Amino acid sequence: FQLDGWSLTQTRSGIYREKIKQRTILSNPSIKEESSNKVGWMIERSSSMTMLKVLIPLSFLWTLVIYGLFLPLENLDRAVGVITTSFLSGIALYFSTERPQPLKMTVIDLVFASFYFTVGAASISVFSLNFFPDVYDQYMTFIKYALPISVFFVYWYLRRRINAKAFHPRMTKD
Repeated sequence: FQLDGWSLTQTRSGIYREKIKQRTILSNPSIKEESSNKVGWMIERSSSMTMLKVLIPLSFLWTLVIYGLFLPLENLDRAVGVITTSFLSGIALYFSTERPQPLKMTVIDLVFASFYFTVGAASISVFSLNFFPDVYDQYMTFIKYALPISVFFVYWYLRRRINAKAFHPRMTKD
């Protein structure tokens, strides 16, 4: 088969055996063995352009969010507009990226989820502090420095998840 933008790294095939133990209240437990033939292909992206196509616009949008956090209380309407526009642009970017497994959480999905989390925290702080202007300066000082530091934690988590053996593909029963 041929997949555009992907390269075949490994093929696997074999018999997958599974023991199923059935327990009922009225009868003795029974063990049933099932076996099935499995064929699997491990593929990888031939280039990492997808990650660059996602990270460059997201970093720009994230910079706009940080800019919105540093605006003074007098420009609160501009801060709300910048943060909301960045959030909606991130959603549009998410739906325009190609994802190989739509039913699983991929690395691209985690990048977008972390972006949504930071933008959501910024939005909640700006929207709620509109009602409490006396604590705006104190709380925003914490938020505007905590969110940029969170990028390092997101990078650390993604790096750890990519290298984790638990998320490596394996052939199991579907």
